[in-house]
Amino acid sequence: MTDAEILSGAADNAADEKNTLTDVVKIEYIDTGNAEFTVKNGYIGLRLARALPPEEPVPEKDAEPPKDAEPPKDGEPAKDVEPAKKEEKPYRVADDGRLEYDRVLLHRCFPNELSEGYVSVLDRDNNEIGMIRSIGDFPEETQALLRLELGRKYHFFTIRSIRSVNEKYGYSYWKVTDDAGDREFTVRDTYRSITKVSEDRVFITDVDGNRFEIPSLAALDRRSRRKIELFL
Repeated sequence: MTDAEILSGAADNAADEKNTLTDVVKIEYIDTGNAEFTVKNGYIGLRLARALPPEEPVPEKDAEPPKDAEPPKDGEPAKDVEPAKKEEKPYRVADDGRLEYDRVLLHRCFPNELSEGYVSVLDRDNNEIGMIRSIGDFPEETQALLRLELGRKYHFFTIRSIRSVNEKYGYSYWKVTDDAGDREFTVRDTYRSITKVSEDRVFITDVDGNRFEIPSLAALDRRSRRKIELFL
């Protein structure tokens, strides 16, 4: 099933239900009508037509020094208290009123089910700016840019065969052959680190966050299949 079919089915299901996701949380969508993605110094940026985010309240300055602060000794001048540094915002306001982010991060909300749908756009502090409903809604040049960025973040290795799996003290040690050759990796809490996307497709995440895909369990040789079936 393609991403478009999954997205279409999700939209139909949401329309049939009385309580939808938007009833629970407010989702700000990013699309061609309000946003333009940019590239600077190898990083993806964003120009967004939207009202300024609400300002956080400024904490009141303490009228008295903290109780545990030591008073100055006789003959010593009081120490100057350095003013708090003003936090730099992750965006600036352009002359046309748009918010300009020099760098944004992309995060798939459904990384195994939807590769190009419902992609969260975050600022450099990992605060969500908005949501891309579908990458296909953007011009081809922007689509290529977004796909490249997601490909860097969600790169995975394709396992062709499993040579051995050994368990010890809550960890499993794998020797596999993937699309780049022989590889060894370690998995913590093996049962939780293996995600079965479908009856035939599996993802494995190692201790370093690397992702490995078995696109088809049926396509594995019998020896490999027996080794992973213990964890499924």
